[in-house]
Amino acid sequence: MVKVDAKTGALHEIGGHLELAPPKSPASVRTVHLPEFLIKLLLEHRADTDHEHVFTGVDGGLMRRTNFQRRVWLPAVDGNKRRGWAPLFPGLHLHDLRHTHKTWTIEDGVPEVVQRRRLGIGWTGGGGGGRYSHVTQAMTDHLLDGMHRRWER
Repeated sequence: MVKVDAKTGALHEIGGHLELAPPKSPASVRTVHLPEFLIKLLLEHRADTDHEHVFTGVDGGLMRRTNFQRRVWLPAVDGNKRRGWAPLFPGLHLHDLRHTHKTWTIEDGVPEVVQRRRLGIGWTGGGGGGRYSHVTQAMTDHLLDGMHRRWER
């Protein structure tokens, strides 16, 4: 699991400097549960590093979003002939992954309260919404099982 901290859970660029600071909303402060296959991949990725963060710049420091997009994201999704990388999904934006994940949770029958908590989306308006609903371990397990099934496909 990944815990999004209330004080340092988001990367902000302020005046040209990167700093960890509070996320943009209280709903963003949460625990994000990960399926076993993803934990394994992240641990393998981290095996040869001693950095505090999972994804870093060349020097082990925090990575600017623009650098990540230019150096990693676009060459991966659009392809990079110089590196011998075939395109994975031309035109895909990083934010599109949130939409995809939300859609998959709907397809998998994951309750709305779990979806919103997962994505860090709060409840607005009356009628209770998430106020009277809570995420149970069975709901979390159902979400993770769906992610695992998709990975195996």
